[in-house]
Amino acid sequence: MYRTYYVSVFILVVFYSFLITCRIYDHPEITPVWSGRIVCNIKEYENVSGSCCWVGRTEDGRHVLLTASHVIPPDTRAITVVHGDAHYKARLVARSLKPDLALLTVRGLDTRGLRKSIPRQGRVSRGESLWCFGCPEACNEALIIGRVCWADWWDEEWWVAGQLPISGGNSGSPVVDNRGRLVGIVVSVSGNLTWIVPSEDVQAFLNAYGVK
Repeated sequence: MYRTYYVSVFILVVFYSFLITCRIYDHPEITPVWSGRIVCNIKEYENVSGSCCWVGRTEDGRHVLLTASHVIPPDTRAITVVHGDAHYKARLVARSLKPDLALLTVRGLDTRGLRKSIPRQGRVSRGESLWCFGCPEACNEALIIGRVCWADWWDEEWWVAGQLPISGGNSGSPVVDNRGRLVGIVVSVSGNLTWIVPSEDVQAFLNAYGVK
């Protein structure tokens, strides 16, 4: 009897853990932002991947995507953006090593039912809830839920760190607050901390390249 009970509890824990990391829950205040997977071909049969989000359009109608700069190696030969079953050829148009951000453009992006990421005005505080929309290696699209555990100055820059159980392929993922506003972009993981380029740096980067 007890064995059956513990087995049932274990199955439920595994099941809900899967839902949290590999599905997008409906949230009353959050409309999912567009996110996709970036696949960079660096040599024949060798690819690296990360995540990205939609942040605007160019004057000629191309969609502008934002990711972490380190997602795209210098020797990249071709960039493909994947969203669901759709594949788009992408072009790198801008990058910065500090902050670790890059811009891509694609044509014909399907954004139906989703919205672009709009940087939040104002800094987050410790304890605030976070939602990370990305494409980790285990899933095509995922929602990962966590909290801000650190937000302060470090090395003359404002940084945000969250407790988000992310995995490989999440660099470049958009992180939003409980109102769906972009808090920042995932750039690295250190232990249990996920480091995020904050929204004010994202906004300054977008402004520098005229993204609207």
